[in-house]
Amino acid sequence: MVASMCLTLLFGATDLGDTCDIFTHKVTGETFRGRLTARAMGTLYVKVPTADGTRTITRKLKADEWSVKVQERGANVPTSRPVATAHVAPASDTDGRLLLAMLANAEEYLAATIRRHRVLLVWLYDEADTSPGKRKIVSKAVGRMYDRLGAQDQIVAAVVTYNRAAHIALGSPRAGGGAVVRCVTRAPVAEGASDHVAALGAAAGRYAQVARLQNRRLVFCILSDVVPDGTGERRRLAAIAERAAAHLFAVGL
Repeated sequence: MVASMCLTLLFGATDLGDTCDIFTHKVTGETFRGRLTARAMGTLYVKVPTADGTRTITRKLKADEWSVKVQERGANVPTSRPVATAHVAPASDTDGRLLLAMLANAEEYLAATIRRHRVLLVWLYDEADTSPGKRKIVSKAVGRMYDRLGAQDQIVAAVVTYNRAAHIALGSPRAGGGAVVRCVTRAPVAEGASDHVAALGAAAGRYAQVARLQNRRLVFCILSDVVPDGTGERRRLAAIAERAAAHLFAVGL
């Protein structure tokens, strides 16, 4: 059963390594390093080492009081343990608030990444989304995200629509959000449960090599009316992203 809460899970390394995030209090200026592991209900969950350095503990921060800066890895170094985000959402989100929140997370990551790297963004759209209202929300949100990013050639995108099988809607990656929006609005409508894992696996098999050849960071964004509601399914999605050295955002409407 899908949990009735909004939670962003970040699957990453168990140690802090050399990619610690930098947290700064917006009022006091206090700064420390740690690893952001989850966001839930206005709270940041941060993994930090103990004073003796023998283990890590989780520190809870109020999201509106702290700013977070991700420490980038060196250019052209693939992420061996990429962050994969999965979204646990209510069964119904008719006004699209959860979608907008998740796209804001993706936009924040992309805005920071394109300052130093080029990106191949692969959108996966679930054909089982039969609601014209939700499709309109997706189209507008994606279009506005591109308008704000203004990335031009820094971000090129491909689009895959899927149900039981994956279908290439925009095979050759291109810049700009217009083609992406058209693919979403014109996507076929399918019945029955969609296979998110198979679709992501097909997209990774097609685009991981493309991203490497073009020297781009690979990002997958799943737009689906039905979110992965089991730990096993989320782990399989995260494992596919890890093998592709990609970041994954699974968005639930």
